[in-house]
Amino acid sequence: MADKYYCKKCGDNYSSLSSLTANSCRNGGKHELFEGSEQSKYYCKKCGDSYSSLSSLCANSCRNGGKHEPYEGSEKSKYTCKKCGDSYSSLSSLCANSCRNGGKHEPAR
Repeated sequence: MADKYYCKKCGDNYSSLSSLTANSCRNGGKHELFEGSEQSKYYCKKCGDSYSSLSSLCANSCRNGGKHEPYEGSEKSKYTCKKCGDSYSSLSSLCANSCRNGGKHEPAR
C-alpha cells in the first residue's frame, strides 16, 4: 500500500509530501503534516472522542471548545499524562479528568 500524507488541520490526504505542502488547506493557510500513522480510529487529544477518519475528526467541533486536535500517537492499552504520569485505559478518560498538576491532563505520545 502506498504511503499517504495527511493534513492535521483538515484531514485531507495526498500521495506525496510535496503535494501536501504545495496545496492550501481549506481551514486556512498551508497544510500541516499529521505525524501519526494511518489507523482504524483517530482521536482528539483535547477530549478523547474518536472518529473512523482523520477528515471526520477535523471537520467536527470539540466539546472542549474549538476544533478537534488530532492525537498523533498510536492506539495503546494505557494512556499517560505527560504532566503528572497518571494512566488511564482510554484517551477519553484521560481527557475527562483533571491533572493534579493543574488544568487538564495532556496525553503523552
